[in-house]
Amino acid sequence: MQQAEGLAANDGMILVADVGARRLVSIDAQSTRATTVVHDAPIGRPDGGQIPFSFCSIAAHPLGGFIVGCNGDGSIRWLRREPSRGSCGDCYRHPHSFAVGAQVLLADKVAIVSGAGPGLGRSICVRFAGHGAKVVIGDLDEHALADSIAAVHAAGGQASGRITDITSRGDCDALVRHALDEFGSLDILVNDAYHGGDFSRFEDADLTTLVMICTHGVDVIQPTFGAYTGSKAALAHLTKLLAAELGTQGIRVNAVFPGPIWGANLRGYLDAQADARGVAAQAVYDEFAAKNAMHALVLPDEIADSVVFLASDMARPITGQALYANAGESFH
Repeated sequence: MQQAEGLAANDGMILVADVGARRLVSIDAQSTRATTVVHDAPIGRPDGGQIPFSFCSIAAHPLGGFIVGCNGDGSIRWLRREPSRGSCGDCYRHPHSFAVGAQVLLADKVAIVSGAGPGLGRSICVRFAGHGAKVVIGDLDEHALADSIAAVHAAGGQASGRITDITSRGDCDALVRHALDEFGSLDILVNDAYHGGDFSRFEDADLTTLVMICTHGVDVIQPTFGAYTGSKAALAHLTKLLAAELGTQGIRVNAVFPGPIWGANLRGYLDAQADARGVAAQAVYDEFAAKNAMHALVLPDEIADSVVFLASDMARPITGQALYANAGESFH
C-alpha cells in the first residue's frame, strides 16, 4: 500500500483507496486476502463508469457496499459487490453513479408500488426514493413490506405502506387512501404485483403516470407455457388500452418487460443446474446469459432505473409503450 487516503468496512470486506498506486483495494476481513478492485479502469461490465483519482472519502452504504466520493470529477458513486457468479464473486461494480447536483427525476412525487418484496419491487422503491419520491408500498407479505420500508428509510427516503391484496378492491382503495392521507397526493402507480382488473379508483388522486411491470414470458412460445405467456400478452394489450382511455385525463401508461432478472431466485435455479450437471456455476451463468445480445443478465436495480425514467417527466410524450429492458434477449 503506497498511500491510503480512504478506508471503510462493510459486507465482511474492507475497502481502501490506495491513492499512491491509483487503485481501490478490497481486503477480506477473515482471510485478509487483498484484491485490486479497480486500477484506472472501468468497474464490472463495459457500461460501468470509471472512478477518477484521487478519492476524497469512502463510507459504508446501509444497503451494502460502499459510497465513494471522488474529488476528481465531483461525483459520488455507490460501489457494491457483484452478486456471486462463480468466479466473479469478488467483482465490484457501481450500479448507481451521479454527479453532485445532478437532476433528481421524481422530486416531490408520491408513488404507490405494489409488490415490493426482495428483488425488483424493493429496488424500485429504493430507486424512486433516491430520486426524491415519497413511496407508498403495498404487499401481501408483512415482513417483505416492513423490510422494503426499512430499506427506503435506510437510504434516506420517505416511505409508508400497508398489507395489500391486489385482488381485493377494498384493499386497493385503502392503499390509495393511505397514500393520500400520508402524503396528500398520488402521482405515480407502479404495478409490480399484477393480477388483472381495476387497481383502484383515481377520482380523488391527481395521478399522472402508471407503469406496469410484465415479467419474462411474452416472447416465450413453448408447450405448457400458454397460460403464463397469455397473461403477459394480455398485460401488454392492457397497457395500450389504458393509455388510449386515460390519455385525455393526462395519465400516461407504459410497461416494462424485463426478461430474466439476476436475483436470488434465478441465482438459486442456476446454482441447482450447476450442481446437477457437476459444472461450475459460472459456466451455467455464461450459457444462460448468452441468450441475450449483451451476454449479461440484468440486475433488479437496472430495471428499476428504467421504471424511474418512464415515471419521470423525461418520458412526458411516451405512453402506451413497452420498454424491453432485457439486454437484447429479444428485439422490438
